[in-house]
Amino acid sequence: MAKLHNKSILFKPSNEFVRPILGENSIREALDKLHKYYLSFMSQLEFEIIIKAVDKICKCINSLTKTIDTFGVIHADL
Repeated sequence: MAKLHNKSILFKPSNEFVRPILGENSIREALDKLHKYYLSFMSQLEFEIIIKAVDKICKCINSLTKTIDTFGVIHADL
């Protein structure tokens, strides 16, 4: 794993490379999709628990700083 990390620091994507950004927007979009169908497989109370969890997750994600050590290459990029 350490070797992968060391090599990933050298990764320079091409100009055509578009990195997907997974964060609050993508989580909220998924929650919106779930909202349309959740009643077919969960209760209102269960969905409200998910909403509260998503709010906590988004708050945590938004508090993270983006540095070379914390944001960048993921395994799917390689």
